[in-house]
Amino acid sequence: MSTTASSGTGVPVMADDDERNSVSFYLRSSVRQRSRAAFEATKHHESDRSWSDLMEKALVAELERREALYNDGRPYLGGPERLTPGRRPRSEIASAGEQGEHGETGAAVAQ
Repeated sequence: MSTTASSGTGVPVMADDDERNSVSFYLRSSVRQRSRAAFEATKHHESDRSWSDLMEKALVAELERREALYNDGRPYLGGPERLTPGRRPRSEIASAGEQGEHGETGAAVAQ
């Protein structure tokens, strides 16, 4: 059985039977640690099945906020095309002490 969430306009935005995909992105260590700690402390209150479930809920909440603010509450349409990789800020690269493999700027993988 599939359940569908709504963006407030009755437009389906996510179904339980949607295919799950792995995504890669950069996340500050402090945010990662904070989010994992919050997950561990609250997962039984929020019925989170996994840390990925919490991250998906957070992303959907931000998407719905942006859709409400900029698109009359309607989901933006998109396809399976890969997003253009962005460059990491120089300050982030310097603080991480990274150089080499991706050159001076590094490259984030976005899906």
